[in-house]
Amino acid sequence: MNGEEITKRDLVLELRSTPGLRPQDLELHQQALLDQIINRKLLAQRATAEGLRKDPDYLATLRLMREQLLADRYSRNVTPSPQTTRRQLKAYIQANPHRFASRRLYVLQQIEMPADAYPSASTGIKVPLSELEKLTASLGPDQVIRSDIAADTKNMTPAEAAMLASLPASAAGVVTSGDRLRLVHVRSFEEAPITGNAAAAEAQIAIQTEQLATSVRSKVNSLRSSAKIEYQPSYSPQL
Repeated sequence: MNGEEITKRDLVLELRSTPGLRPQDLELHQQALLDQIINRKLLAQRATAEGLRKDPDYLATLRLMREQLLADRYSRNVTPSPQTTRRQLKAYIQANPHRFASRRLYVLQQIEMPADAYPSASTGIKVPLSELEKLTASLGPDQVIRSDIAADTKNMTPAEAAMLASLPASAAGVVTSGDRLRLVHVRSFEEAPITGNAAAAEAQIAIQTEQLATSVRSKVNSLRSSAKIEYQPSYSPQL
C-alpha cells in the first residue's frame, strides 16, 4: 500500500484491538480488518506528508502512549502468573459472596448534583426519596442529572454491594461525595449467582489479578525509592 507492507501480524493485532472480536473471528472479518488498517495508514501517511509528525501535541501524546505500552508490558512480565490452590479458591469465594453465590444484577436510577447542595451527605448514607425529591426540586434543571444504569455486584466492593442490598425501596444511597454528589436508587434487581466451576474460574482470575497488582505496586515502590525524583516547589507531595 503506497510501498508499505501489511502483514498477517498486522491483521492479528488489529483483531486484538477491536472490541467484541475473538481470535477465531480472524478469517470471517479479515477483509474488514484489512480495510481498517488501510484507511488508518492512508490517513497517517497524509498526516505525515503535511508535517503533523512535528506537532507538539502529537509528540507528547506519542511519548505518553509509548511509556504506557512499555509500562503495561513490563507489568505483565514482573512476575509469572501465580498459582492458586483449591483451598485459596474456596476461601476467596466464601469471602466474597457478592461476587459469587449472592451476586445480583441491578438496574439503578443515578442522581447527580453539586455536593454543596447537600453538605451533610457522605458515602454510604441513605436519603429518603421524599427528601431527595424536595432537594432536587429546589435546584436548577441543569444542576441535576438523572440516568438509569446497570450494575453488577461482581464488579463492586463488599461495602458497595452491602449498601445496595440494605437499601429500602423508599431511599437512595450516597455512592460518592466529592465535587459531585452521586446517589443511586434501586429500580429492580435479579439474582445471578455464579457457582461451581464457573465460580472457581472467576476466583482464579480475581486472585491472580490481585496478586499481580500487589507485585506491581511493590516493584513501583522499590523503583521510586531508588530513583532520583526532584519536584518543582509547587508540585511537591503534601506530607
